Amino acid sequence: MKRYTMFGALAALVLVAPVGHGQAVGAGAAVDNRSVPQMRFEWEDFIKLKDGENLGEVLGVAVNSKGEVAVLNHPGTATSGPLFGNATTEILLFDRNGRFKREIGKRVYALGYGHSIRYDRHDNLWIVDKGTDSVIKFAPNGKVLMNLGRRPEGYDSGHYEPPKQADARPRDGWFGSPTDVTWDQDDNIYVSDGYVNSRIAKLNKDGDWITSWGKYG
Repeated sequence: MKRYTMFGALAALVLVAPVGHGQAVGAGAAVDNRSVPQMRFEWEDFIKLKDGENLGEVLGVAVNSKGEVAVLNHPGTATSGPLFGNATTEILLFDRNGRFKREIGKRVYALGYGHSIRYDRHDNLWIVDKGTDSVIKFAPNGKVLMNLGRRPEGYDSGHYEPPKQADARPRDGWFGSPTDVTWDQDDNIYVSDGYVNSRIAKLNKDGDWITSWGKYG
């Protein structure tokens, strides 16, 4: 357990002394920080990585019914082309004590630039990937059970230009940079679709399209 001291956001409110009528504080006025109260906080190094290993840009964390933790990570070591620049996706699994277990999803074509990660009530793990326009369902053993949407064909240019809302032509069964997923009591699937299509898509538990609603603006 590590303990540190920091200046809290609320403490910033007392940095400026009361100002009376007709008084103003200049932009360059000195502030006496000696009287600012300090706030204490604690954190525990829960995630345990091997020496020399680091997390990159963590996009999401999910916890299953056993307390195991899944981390959606962008390490910034892409080798698969100019998809959102230097981007790739790792799915790292840890036990309930934060010890690293394994990585799943290696060489899965639908993984490119993950946006969110969720466990459903059956402990299946779902990844929503805005870069590949896909939603991927993994079984608890790491096997791919379902892929919704379709990754666009390879981009030939070295400069990626994402589609804009004005260019969107939503189609059933296709996503445009989806962002998240959830389910109802019947395991129907709801996808927020997303940066481009700006709608909610509903599919049944087998991945069959039911309907969608909403639009940009």
